[in-house]
Amino acid sequence: MMIQENAGVKTLALLRIVVFGCWLIIAVLFSPWSYSMLPVSIFESWGAYRVINLFPVELLEILLSEWFLLSLKGFLIVGCLFCMLGVRPFKPIAIFTVFLIVVYDFVVRGFNGFINHAQIGIFFSAIFIAFSPAVDSLSIHKKRLEKPGKDYSFPTVLTALTLTLAYSFIGIRRFMVGGLEILTNDALLTYLVRNTLNYSPYGFELSLTLIEYGWVILLLKVGFFVVTIAEVLSPFILFNNYLRYAWLIIMVPFHFMTLFTMNIFFWENLLLISVLFIDWENINYASLCPIIKVCRIK
Repeated sequence: MMIQENAGVKTLALLRIVVFGCWLIIAVLFSPWSYSMLPVSIFESWGAYRVINLFPVELLEILLSEWFLLSLKGFLIVGCLFCMLGVRPFKPIAIFTVFLIVVYDFVVRGFNGFINHAQIGIFFSAIFIAFSPAVDSLSIHKKRLEKPGKDYSFPTVLTALTLTLAYSFIGIRRFMVGGLEILTNDALLTYLVRNTLNYSPYGFELSLTLIEYGWVILLLKVGFFVVTIAEVLSPFILFNNYLRYAWLIIMVPFHFMTLFTMNIFFWENLLLISVLFIDWENINYASLCPIIKVCRIK
C-alpha cells in the first residue's frame, strides 16, 4: 500500500497550511530592493522561463523593476496568508497565488543561477493544492465535512512522489557525474570549507573545527555515501514502512548536519516530511492546540 494513499481531509488541509506557510516566510524574507538594484544584463532565464526571450527586453525590465517586485512581495504575502487560512473561494485565490510564486521563482532563479532544490517540493505542491478541495478542513470558515467522491489523497501523494523524486535525481546525478571519487579525494572537504567561508544567514563554522580530525573526515565521507544511497532509493519509501523509517533516521539528521557544517538548511523539506510521513488523520487537533478549538477551526 502506498503511503498517503488513504489520506483524508485533515492531511490535505495540513499540507495546504505548511506549503503556503513556507511560501509566506519566503515572501516575507524576499528583498525587492536588492534584486531591483541588480543589472538586467546578468539575468539569465532557466528552462521554460526562457519563453521571456521571445518578448521585448522592456518586459523583462518591468518585471525586474523595484515597483513591480514590491507589488509582487505584497500580493504574495497576502495570497499565501489567505491560502493558509483557507479563505474561500479558494481555487481562484490559490491559482493567483501560485502564479505569483511562479513569477517570484522566475526572478530569483534568473539571478541566482541555480535551481533551489529545497523549494522544488513546495513549488509543485502549491500547484497541486490549488486545484484540490484543500479547504474542507482547518479553514477559518464554518466546518465542512469530508464529502464522498472527493479525492483528498491525490495532491498529497503527488507531493510525496515529487519530493522523493527530487531527492532521487540528486543522488543519481551525484553517482553518474562524480562516481565514488568523492570518497577517495578531498572534494567533500573542499565543499565543506567553501560553504563555511561563503556568506550565509546562518554563519556556522563547525566544519572548520571538524576538518582538523582525520577520523571525522572519514566518518563524513562514509555518511555522505550512505545519504546518497538513501537519496537514490527515496521513491521506494512510499511503498515500504521499514525503508521509510530507515530513510527518516538518515535524512532528517543529515539536514541538520548540513546546517551546522555547510550552512545549508532544507527547512522546507523537513516541514513537508513531517506532514507526508506522519498519520495526521488520527490526531486530535483540538487537544494539541486549544486555540484551534476557540477559533472554531475544524
